[in-house]
Amino acid sequence: MNLDKDWLDILEKYGEIKRVYIECEETDPQLKTNLQPLNEFRAALDHVMKMQTALYVDEDEEEYYKQKEKLNSHLNRAFYDICDMLSINYRNKIIDIIETYDVDVITAAVPDYYSEKRQIIEDISLRIATYRNQKGGRSVDTVERFKEYSDDVLKLKEIYVEILNKQNVLEEVKGKVKKADGTQRHKDWIAGGVIGAIGSALVALILHMFGI
Repeated sequence: MNLDKDWLDILEKYGEIKRVYIECEETDPQLKTNLQPLNEFRAALDHVMKMQTALYVDEDEEEYYKQKEKLNSHLNRAFYDICDMLSINYRNKIIDIIETYDVDVITAAVPDYYSEKRQIIEDISLRIATYRNQKGGRSVDTVERFKEYSDDVLKLKEIYVEILNKQNVLEEVKGKVKKADGTQRHKDWIAGGVIGAIGSALVALILHMFGI
């Protein structure tokens, strides 16, 4: 048995899970009511104990690897549950901000949103769909896949934080656009009134000339 390799993989996976779990705790209040990841952790710990029993008490190599496989299954489910929640959370937060502003306001306040950031979000969303569709396969549920998914989720966080920090600018630009629109409408109203007055005067003059 290659115990060092076994436990290195398990510890690296746990490290990635812990990283995204802490992130999720800080950004998603609903996580406190979602017990599924905690249930997976509890089950994973039980299989860790059974692995140790098989190794040091029963000296049963077959049972050891059986428990290791079950442990990995629980770690995988915990990771995907947490990352799925966190990725949806960040994408919703981005949408909540963006959908409250017009395109011209967003373009002025966050110039690279439509040219770069939106494409990055779409690319990440496609990769996340792939992660979710492929999860459960032994060949893909690796430490490397964990890192790919968690890095994508944290990239969504970076975009969200950047847009969040631009909210003052967004509001400022929105105010200027609204003021400019109001000024233009006022000018249009005045112009319309002048044209209307001129029209009325011409009609009155024509009527007077024809004695009507």
